[in-house]
Amino acid sequence: MITKGQWQAIASELSSQFASVTFQLDDDEVTVNRVRLTENKTALAVYINGSIKAAEEVAA
Repeated sequence: MITKGQWQAIASELSSQFASVTFQLDDDEVTVNRVRLTENKTALAVYINGSIKAAEEVAA
């Protein structure tokens, strides 16, 4: 489980333009990177144990 303080640190790190943060969540390693989609648009790419999954795959 992630503490409130850890969430605050993660949120702070992700607020930057070139964000990347890795943390442990239960038995999984979670990495979140800010990626550029277009010149003016970014998104957060979430990797779980080194693999990225599409939203449709995660929901299934």
